[in-house]
Amino acid sequence: MGIIAVFGGTFNPIHIGHSEIISCLSKQSDIEKIIIIPTKIPPHKEADLLADSIHRYNMCAIIASDYDIVEV
Repeated sequence: MGIIAVFGGTFNPIHIGHSEIISCLSKQSDIEKIIIIPTKIPPHKEADLLADSIHRYNMCAIIASDYDIVEV
């Protein structure tokens, strides 16, 4: 059985750095699935100017659609 990678963050917005991490993870032969989890409240910074949750979810879904093993 392969590894399930969990990638969480506020993704406000999801950016090239996040995309590169997902790309690198997707190339690992032992990773079976990558789950992106957009979080509502970041534990390490102020959350005053977050985009709406649905927009951040949709941004993650767009990135996930490029890969067969990625889901949000």
